[in-house]
Amino acid sequence: MKDEPEKALLEQGACYVWLKLTTGELSAAATDESADGLPWAVAAGWTLRWPIAPLPADGANKLLDEITPHAQRLIDATSTELPDQKRPGTVLYYGAGPALDAIQRRCAATWTDPDRLHTDKQ
Repeated sequence: MKDEPEKALLEQGACYVWLKLTTGELSAAATDESADGLPWAVAAGWTLRWPIAPLPADGANKLLDEITPHAQRLIDATSTELPDQKRPGTVLYYGAGPALDAIQRRCAATWTDPDRLHTDKQ
């Protein structure tokens, strides 16, 4: 561990980037409430999440800044309003794949290249 905040994140639980397709909310958080289980909104496809390495706040904010344009493209290429109310879900349209891939690569890089998120504030 580099410092105590990162240690605290690890002790809290898994760290994720979350994208709520229904609201457009993009966030990063450490949480133990969903580390071992699958939240209902994730199961329905209304919320997507990607695991990330524990990051200090500045690094997490920089990651979210990098992801934001891809998240918007993903939101633009999905529909969560399906006519079948008994089977909620999400439809992915053309353009969703590259956006998903871009977000995944940036989240994965938090494990393999964490220094790229280093800021002067850290």
